Amino acid sequence: MTGNDGRGGNPGARPRHRNRVTYALREFLLVPSVVTGVLIVLAVIASVLDRNAQHWAKPAYRAVATVVPAEATTTLLSTITPGLLTVISIIFFVLLMAVQHQSATYSPVVLDQFLRRRLNQVFFGVFVGLTVFCLLALALVPAGAIMAGTLALLLTAITLVCLLVFVYSTVDQIRPSATVWMLQQLAVQARKGQQPLLARCRAQAQLTDLPATEVTSGQAGYVVHINGDLLARALRPVSETAEIELQVSMGDHVVPGGLLAEVRAEDQAERNRLAGAVLDALWLGRMRDLGRDAAHSVDHLSNMAWAATATSADPEGAQITVETLHSLLVTFQEQESRHSAGAHGGQLPLVYKDPVIGKILDGLTSVIAASGQSGQHQTCGAVVTVLSRALPQLEADNQRIAFDRLQRVLPTALDHVFTSEIEHAFDAMQHAMHQTELPEGAQRIRQIKEQMRRNQRLDDPAAE
Repeated sequence: MTGNDGRGGNPGARPRHRNRVTYALREFLLVPSVVTGVLIVLAVIASVLDRNAQHWAKPAYRAVATVVPAEATTTLLSTITPGLLTVISIIFFVLLMAVQHQSATYSPVVLDQFLRRRLNQVFFGVFVGLTVFCLLALALVPAGAIMAGTLALLLTAITLVCLLVFVYSTVDQIRPSATVWMLQQLAVQARKGQQPLLARCRAQAQLTDLPATEVTSGQAGYVVHINGDLLARALRPVSETAEIELQVSMGDHVVPGGLLAEVRAEDQAERNRLAGAVLDALWLGRMRDLGRDAAHSVDHLSNMAWAATATSADPEGAQITVETLHSLLVTFQEQESRHSAGAHGGQLPLVYKDPVIGKILDGLTSVIAASGQSGQHQTCGAVVTVLSRALPQLEADNQRIAFDRLQRVLPTALDHVFTSEIEHAFDAMQHAMHQTELPEGAQRIRQIKEQMRRNQRLDDPAAE
């Protein structure tokens, strides 16, 4: 059975695509829209109050008039609106240019995170909402509208204070430390959401002797969601006689006809049912989802570390990102040890190969390769030190993966000056290799270190 109910953009094809409007609201539009809506409602309320002032508490109305005289309200509103638009436009342009520059230097995620932050969304809503408030007040209320004018004055003062906070917040957010911190938090939250499914999955297929049906995609896009509850319900009646092996993971790009999974069971009808469940459980999108895909955050951090090392010559930015990747490596390893299949309902006959740990190791070791081009010996030493600390905490399979990645890139370290940082880092890695019972790795580290020493002519001539 295949999942080809249609091709390309056919809405009937499966897996289904995520609703773009819903995603846009969740990612950015909801908060600014709500804030703007609140200010529009305030404009309408102010208009009603001003038109019916003679019917409600006149003493209160006169008290408000002492702050903003009736004869000055129209002039006030006419002055505030263009002035506010000018100030906001100039500051927005300067700040967005700064964010765009930082985004081009490190990663597009800088701009993406600028838009995703809730505080920024509130600011956008306030700035747009106040402008709309003033325009509506000019259009709806009569001359001498005391309530609208007073509210406009008060909201303008609040907005100017918000603008000051927004300027500082934007400058703070374009710092590398702020960007990587946000990505780290997103990765941890996304991984936390994935953990119940990961804990119940098998690492390797067990029923490979059963007949298999390939499940293919009828759409193109990135895997943005895997509904583990739906798959669990579909597998519950056949937990001992069937198996689903997913061939894609979160964030993978699939094309029409691309393999999504293999379903194994004796009965053809059962295989067809489970194949349909797979197509219903997978959701696609035109871009990856930072909120659900921990590997996406890892990829962004790896790109930032590589860019800071290879192109922008920013050792501090590279160091911050490398340390964040180390933190994620340890955090994810601890999460795996804390979660068991029994705590989430028992193991499922579902095979899923999680790529996150491998991606972190790939990202760290790619920085070593990039440092060979830029000459950032301190960054190379920092990565080797981080890996030496993380290696004993990894599971045996991940230790072998780390060793494989290291031996591929460590020869590029021969181009570095043999500084004390490099020497201490290699000593720490050699000790970690011995500690994790990888003697061939320790031997390889020693050979590279001796070669670097010879290349820099650090041997004592009198000893020859």
